[in-house]
Amino acid sequence: MKPAFLEFERLTEDLSRLLARGDAEEKLLSIKLDDIQSVEIRDSLTRFRQSAEPFAVKMSQYAMQLVLLYGAFERLIEGVLSGVVATLNEVISSTSDLPEKVRENHRRKSLDALRDEVWLARRKDPLLPVRLIENLHSCESGAGNYRLNALAYTRHGGNFRRKSIDELFRDIGIDDFLKLVVESREFGEYLAALGHDSTLLGKDLGAIDDLAERRNDIAHGSSMELLTRDEIRSYIVFFNAFGRAAYAVLRRHLARFLVQHHGNRFQGQATVHYKRVLIIELGDLPEGTLIQVGDPVAVDVSKPSGYELGRIETIRTESGDVQSIRSHQGSQVALGTNCDIPTLRHFFFINRDCPAGWLADSNASQGTPGGGMKFNNMAGIAISAGLVAFGSILGRNDGSDGK
Repeated sequence: MKPAFLEFERLTEDLSRLLARGDAEEKLLSIKLDDIQSVEIRDSLTRFRQSAEPFAVKMSQYAMQLVLLYGAFERLIEGVLSGVVATLNEVISSTSDLPEKVRENHRRKSLDALRDEVWLARRKDPLLPVRLIENLHSCESGAGNYRLNALAYTRHGGNFRRKSIDELFRDIGIDDFLKLVVESREFGEYLAALGHDSTLLGKDLGAIDDLAERRNDIAHGSSMELLTRDEIRSYIVFFNAFGRAAYAVLRRHLARFLVQHHGNRFQGQATVHYKRVLIIELGDLPEGTLIQVGDPVAVDVSKPSGYELGRIETIRTESGDVQSIRSHQGSQVALGTNCDIPTLRHFFFINRDCPAGWLADSNASQGTPGGGMKFNNMAGIAISAGLVAFGSILGRNDGSDGK
């Protein structure tokens, strides 16, 4: 799943560079020939104008930009779908524990993929049919080391539109996927920055269908109203915001399976301070339990999304910061995390060697969200302030600090 988002970011960055090249060409075309003294440069610019100004050339550039954007988005959705299924395969050891929709649809999806010669040809993998059969058998036979046909869940007819995207995610057990994306905190930040309501680029997600239609118009040579480069840039911003929000939504969806199969619930009382610092009694852990900076953790935040995943970024004891510590009686410790913890019901340590540990990274392209160093400094100040009175760590035991 993570590679799909990284690839999408790279492809949209390449497209942005292509648009910047268009800006540079337009600036060159605006130069007055009479202002150029060099005959050689003037002749070169004249030939450039003759090759760049015809509408057919502009149309071909526009078509390339739109096809690249749609292609990147299609690869994103396909990569995310197969990535979610593959992650479930990693995290869950038995097919009987898989989400009901994934389990119910696997045979049909696998057989449909085997029958689809066009789809198989597009994959350009001569061994794919063999793997589809082998993987299906591993699931049907009840083998312990089963393998899902994750790619089979990406098959689709026609270009991606809102309806088809929701249907494909429903087949892997995620209902109302686009609604979850729009209602996410991450997409809300994009909407707030947008500053105005937009049918295409706003919460209606109309840009998804519009891009598919424009891609179709290009493929069939239909007449159309061209987007400007600035409008295409707005689409890139929209789709990047969509991608970030989708990544966050899917992490939260997968978090409950990671907690269920690889989480160890902290049985003692944990209190929250500064929204990202947890105070625990080491004696509430089994004697000798190792805690390390970088360990994945999860918190139940009493939301429909279930859990927030993150990592331990700071461990502070009465003596100062440490990289690791083993549990023992009679000591408290402050754990600075990169989780956003508005409320706390339960706290979980995730097995550090578990599959899909990358889910603890809150950003697809970074290990910590939006600049871990800034947070570490903040957390250090917060924890230090609390440890002044180490008897109660932060001087209070009610879990709220008024911050």
